[in-house]
Amino acid sequence: MIIQILVGPSGSGKSRHAAEMKAKAHRQGLKLATCSTDDGMYNEEGEYEFHPSKLTAAHGGCVKKFIDLCQKGEMNTVIVDNTNCSIAEVAPYIAIAQAYEHKVYVLVWNPDNWKEYAERNVHDAPRKTIYYMSRHLKQMLDEWKPWWPSWEFIN
Repeated sequence: MIIQILVGPSGSGKSRHAAEMKAKAHRQGLKLATCSTDDGMYNEEGEYEFHPSKLTAAHGGCVKKFIDLCQKGEMNTVIVDNTNCSIAEVAPYIAIAQAYEHKVYVLVWNPDNWKEYAERNVHDAPRKTIYYMSRHLKQMLDEWKPWWPSWEFIN
């Protein structure tokens, strides 16, 4: 199974990439699943509502779903669509995928483009937050573990 871990600040285009990949996989008859903390932010009417108080449960639900998908191994591809801008955020997904011997690709949106991401982010994340996400991302890339899969810039 192929695992794509998407890494980038809010507004960088991770969810758009995941949706495009899902549509492409569907057209090709492939099975693709996404794991996203955003899934835990929808209200009963199906509208997105970000609440910081829901973050812990949403992240937990995302990791649980990812573990389940890795254990079953029924998908062609699983995409983790979170910001993943720190080692603490990305490490569990890499460790789990490697434990199940899945092929891992880490796709990184360039943190230097944070101003562009701040303009187009749909989550109402403050500009300052996106800037700090980008700084954390740069630090994470500097501290990337040599035993982890290599990462590549997507833009």
